[in-house]
Amino acid sequence: MINGIIIVALIVVAIFAVKGSIRQFTYGCCGTKDVEKKIKVQDKNASDYPYYAVIGVDGMKCKHCKLHVENAFNEKDGNWAEVNLEKKEADVRMKTKLTDREIRDIVSKAGYVLRNIEWKQA
Repeated sequence: MINGIIIVALIVVAIFAVKGSIRQFTYGCCGTKDVEKKIKVQDKNASDYPYYAVIGVDGMKCKHCKLHVENAFNEKDGNWAEVNLEKKEADVRMKTKLTDREIRDIVSKAGYVLRNIEWKQA
């Protein structure tokens, strides 16, 4: 009797584990179907952005993570961010210079960890 209960419990756990793995494989590390809409930047002329930084972001693993970080910056007027998932970096162009603290807060609010900020010549 007790062996039967243990076997049923193990089967239930295995089913949930397989479902979770399938969901993660299908939808990326976030495992969700929710599609976040990309915030489009109207001004894509790089010369209009006098400030430029390459920002190292830890914790990004999938296209949803990429979109989430880009949107976190792009939702603020005067910013244009593009993420490179392979390098785990965001190229952020700014019309008004953000402080290091503001950048850290944006990355943190998006759910990721700021690794470094490298200011570049725009």
